[in-house]
Amino acid sequence: MKVNRIVKSGFSILSQSKLRTFFMALGIIVGTVALFLSMSFGEGSRQKMMSSIDHMFSKSSVFLVSGGGAMMSGQQSSTDTKLTLATAEALLENVSSLMLYDPLQVIGAIETTYQGKTIEISAYGGTENASVVWNRDVIRGEHLTSKDVSSSARVVLLGTKVAESLFGDQDPIGKQIRLNNTPYEVKGILEVAGLDAVHGLDRDNEVMIPISTMTSRLTNIDYVGALKFLVETNADTEQTVDEMTEFLRGYHKLGDDELNDFRLITPVAVEEMIGTMNETFSVLLPLVALIAMGVGGIVISVLMLMNIKERSMEIGLRKALGARNKDVFVQFLIETSSVSLVGAVTGLGIGFFMLQVFTMHGQAMVAAPETILLSFILPLVIGVLAGILPANKAAKLDPIVTLQA
Repeated sequence: MKVNRIVKSGFSILSQSKLRTFFMALGIIVGTVALFLSMSFGEGSRQKMMSSIDHMFSKSSVFLVSGGGAMMSGQQSSTDTKLTLATAEALLENVSSLMLYDPLQVIGAIETTYQGKTIEISAYGGTENASVVWNRDVIRGEHLTSKDVSSSARVVLLGTKVAESLFGDQDPIGKQIRLNNTPYEVKGILEVAGLDAVHGLDRDNEVMIPISTMTSRLTNIDYVGALKFLVETNADTEQTVDEMTEFLRGYHKLGDDELNDFRLITPVAVEEMIGTMNETFSVLLPLVALIAMGVGGIVISVLMLMNIKERSMEIGLRKALGARNKDVFVQFLIETSSVSLVGAVTGLGIGFFMLQVFTMHGQAMVAAPETILLSFILPLVIGVLAGILPANKAAKLDPIVTLQA
């Protein structure tokens, strides 16, 4: 029997049993959609997180973090230390490859009021270097200046969502809001930053004030949680970290047997950590999809075995008319593969539609070429594997026995 006749015959039989064909394809469709969406979600999340990392942790930057706990390198830190701006200035003077710094000090929930409307937001303390160090300028108004910092000025920069929540369509520049019932003049509107994928915080729902204002008027402490330093472009970041470590250990008067009371974090360490998290995430979700697809393959195999029993007379007649075992085997294998092909194409179509819907609602999803290829090829492979047992059973049927039944 010619291959084209076998294919036509297989599709004809499948079209005559629409309900059975639908149930055989359903598991493959569900598995394909789940695999496609999970891999697209994983890739979208990875790209979004790496974009956030690149924005916060530029290649030429180092974070100096206060306190104990485990470093990303695995080393342990000892008791907490209080980092100050004086520490930052001392590092700039003694480590030649360091250029600029800005502190990272935040108050998690602070009441912000304008004309009787109150919302809770995060407040950050910064210096005149913040726009360069954090790569985030203002879209309206002015950024913080050295005068604002030296005078502990009561000025504030608003995130776009804070500005929208408090002022609507009004221009906030020059107006006064209250932070914890203390008046601050709105000096500028910060650029849109979106969601911080590392911490899950909405960076547009925050405000920035001079660090000196924060420490003297809001926190009543003169130390900060962390400092971000920019390193000269051509400098060796790891060597800079070594020099900072040596200086800080002396600056904090740590003995040879004492652990560091600070942490130095580089973009490489952060990317390695994120990469490890993504590897775990990228394996678990597709695994669930593969299980669903595997169940679909089992359903195809079971239904095809039932189908062979019902079609035993047809198989016997074909073999009696000269069809070889190979012809029968290929016919049933093509039938199961065809079901998987239809399931894969349908699943991909549904997957692309759902991806567009999720993307329109702000979910980061990216259909990489390897995702599309795998979501198409894998169902076909499962279809072939699921069809081997039924096809082999059909090929071995004895025509004499089947025709006498």
